[in-house]
Amino acid sequence: MEVVGEPDLRSPEEARQYLIKLRSILQCLEVSTGNMEEGSFRCDANISIRPKDSPESLKRVEVKNMNSFRAVYRAMEYEAKRQRKAVAEGKRLVQETRGWIEEKGKTVSQRSKEYAHDYRYFPEPDLPPLSISREKIEEIKARLPELPEARRDRLVTEYGLSEYDADFLISSKRVAEYFESYMKLEPHISSPNKTKTAKEIVNWLLGEFSRLLNANNIEINKSKITPEKLRLLIDLKERGVKSGQPTLDPHQSTKNIADAQQQLSQ
Repeated sequence: MEVVGEPDLRSPEEARQYLIKLRSILQCLEVSTGNMEEGSFRCDANISIRPKDSPESLKRVEVKNMNSFRAVYRAMEYEAKRQRKAVAEGKRLVQETRGWIEEKGKTVSQRSKEYAHDYRYFPEPDLPPLSISREKIEEIKARLPELPEARRDRLVTEYGLSEYDADFLISSKRVAEYFESYMKLEPHISSPNKTKTAKEIVNWLLGEFSRLLNANNIEINKSKITPEKLRLLIDLKERGVKSGQPTLDPHQSTKNIADAQQQLSQ
């Protein structure tokens, strides 16, 4: 699947946020794992600058070889600065493809593309025209799961979470599902306590739990610490078995908490 956007973005940060949201939608629909390091989610960026008093942009440069959101941001920031510097020095910009070198933090020229025929466009004879009716589009829409933006709004409304916490949860479909599975264990909780509990769970997911998952390279849905087990750990802490910040330190608590790190790594 290839998604081609219009030239609507105006900064590296806008581009980064666009990609984050696009990936979350693809993950939600389960059409891609969205892992940039593995190549299941890629991005090429077309970058150009435009003088303030001109409606036309200067030559467009395509940047490739970016395998993380951070790399996309850095590459776009570097390339825009490079183009501005070249124009300020009276140099001529050329339409070309450049590669991002992560280790050096710079782009290098790979090939120039001056005219449309340089791209070697040609029709694909094995792909017939595809016409999708409005009725079919509406039918597909009706079958879609709850998308990330809608889920974020619901999490804010239903659990009283901040937009920051809700954005963290929807950044991963599995994390959001884990959170909601936990909250379903507390069906009769009152509204004020629901918000307090929701915030506490987010703190666990943002903190030590997330650190241990990342350290052991385990996805949250494959962790041995299920929402039910996490609830037990929190109950133990609230009864005074453990004090201070939420943690899964195996040396300072009962056997249940001591087993947590081992369960993560199995």
